[in-house]
Amino acid sequence: MSPEYICRYENAGVVMDLQEFVRNDSLFDSRLLLPNVWGGQGNNQSFRFLTPFFRVNGFMGKQTLISEIVAFDLDDFGTYLSRLPEDTHMIRHDTTQNLFSALYPFFHNELFSHDSGGFQFKRDEFLRLLSFCEERGTRPYTDSTPIARQFQKNETLLLSETIKNYEIFLCYAEYFGGDVGYMGAPGFNNGMPVVESDQYYGISAETKIPDAAWMFLKFLLSADIQDRYDTGEISGDLMPVLQSSFDAMIKTGYERYVNGTSMRNNLYSDSEYEQEAERIMEKVDAMTSGKDFDRSSEIRPPAFPFTEKETAQVFRNIISSAHTVPLWNPDVQKIVFEELEAFFSGQKSKEECMEILEDRLRTYTTENTKFS
Repeated sequence: MSPEYICRYENAGVVMDLQEFVRNDSLFDSRLLLPNVWGGQGNNQSFRFLTPFFRVNGFMGKQTLISEIVAFDLDDFGTYLSRLPEDTHMIRHDTTQNLFSALYPFFHNELFSHDSGGFQFKRDEFLRLLSFCEERGTRPYTDSTPIARQFQKNETLLLSETIKNYEIFLCYAEYFGGDVGYMGAPGFNNGMPVVESDQYYGISAETKIPDAAWMFLKFLLSADIQDRYDTGEISGDLMPVLQSSFDAMIKTGYERYVNGTSMRNNLYSDSEYEQEAERIMEKVDAMTSGKDFDRSSEIRPPAFPFTEKETAQVFRNIISSAHTVPLWNPDVQKIVFEELEAFFSGQKSKEECMEILEDRLRTYTTENTKFS
């Protein structure tokens, strides 16, 4: 099941509690799994979906910065930013829309609280977040120097990025000179990165063969499947939840990075991006016209001299700090971004958009007696 359906079905009585299967299966050892990512976080905690492969979502920055701001709420973080040079930007391309889009997934469950099967829209909190993004999104910035230099000079503070595997982590960690940390949304009072996935599995409450279904779910968590984390058709290019497979992913990922065989995740400044785009178009034009062109591959920068064991431990600490959150209601998210589009484009004030947004949310609440 994909994430957008979890909100509708998790509490609707259509899937079984997997904790019952875990409790009654003496052959299933959850201690072999990363405890905080696969779904069953507690021995007596009810859960209805598990995931065999996962990613983490958050913000990357210098470890010294992360350790300083991780406990800030939105007001604290705003005060911190106000003390920085005016041309400092929070993430790359600090538009109001980009900032709101990056922060919203972390704040959603704070802005829409569950209440007796329905939900309550916290208007003041929503406006506070939107105003924060509006203030920071209007500040001037330049993006013509290399990205690595921007991060090292603190011109850019954070990189909003999803980590899908260890190789990606290493490639991005280069930009921070190896002194890298990872957190949830800055300004959010629960500063841990968030566990995400595209694969969720549960057992239908209507099934006639629940034990066979459980056997299949256990198979997804076994080494037979988990060791195939490199096979995109199976893993979705995400990380395995089995500890031994996760350790193997770290080992092979480091080897690929050092040997220069991993897929690089390049971040270009605006000027570098224009140069790269021009180079690619020159090759395309030459190919279509039959002209000769430079066929040499792009020169890869040397691998950053990470300390293998220490960097792997930093990564493990990041993963172990991540936590799962209730998936947001996709209908509500759609309403929010549809109505804010006029504000982001400058066609309406946020007050005008808020009036329409609240009206649509009230209509949605009336038509849907349950949040899920």
